[in-house]
Amino acid sequence: MQAKLCPNNHYYDASVHASCPYCREASPDAMAGSTKPLQPAVKTADADIGLTKALIKERTGVDPVVGWLVCLSGKQKGRDFRMHADHNYIGRGEDMNIVIRDDDTISRSNHAIITYDAKENELILITAKDIRKSTGKQEYVWEAPLNIVFVADKNKGGDGALTSAFISENIYLYCTSENLGTVVRGYFDAQEISKALNLPANKIPVLTQSVGKKK
Repeated sequence: MQAKLCPNNHYYDASVHASCPYCREASPDAMAGSTKPLQPAVKTADADIGLTKALIKERTGVDPVVGWLVCLSGKQKGRDFRMHADHNYIGRGEDMNIVIRDDDTISRSNHAIITYDAKENELILITAKDIRKSTGKQEYVWEAPLNIVFVADKNKGGDGALTSAFISENIYLYCTSENLGTVVRGYFDAQEISKALNLPANKIPVLTQSVGKKK
């Protein structure tokens, strides 16, 4: 696009129009004869309509802003933080997306995560608390370094059990190759997990799986 300002303060695209299309349409000569439909001065990117933020980033290289977080108190009062598609990590460390300085109550890394749901066009706060005890009734899950929760979306149809089983099998294969221990579990409180993970009503826990070093 080649933006140009005409003497009557109209901006138009000089790469598309030899002269200002607005002035040309308003001229007496144009009014006396037949006129052509006015072409837009700026071309619209029709191909981008309906694309998710992540896809726009992939195609254009621009990471679109999906929201702002504003500090209302403390030493950083008034400062705003831009949030982008995917995960936005919060912490005191300089490597975080949202850096909260001079507050010892904030963890250095991954104190919390705000993620953007492109389909629902909403921001979701993911807790940084240790919720391992909520992922199963067996005592060993409390100490497992990793507990995976398989979640199904009811809006997409099915209960997610078959897909979860395939994913779980791949985790078993990987753990075997790395000499790690793993076990899939079906004994858990789905409501407790949903509350701990702040899951919406359409997301339901299907399976859980613990991963750790063999004893």
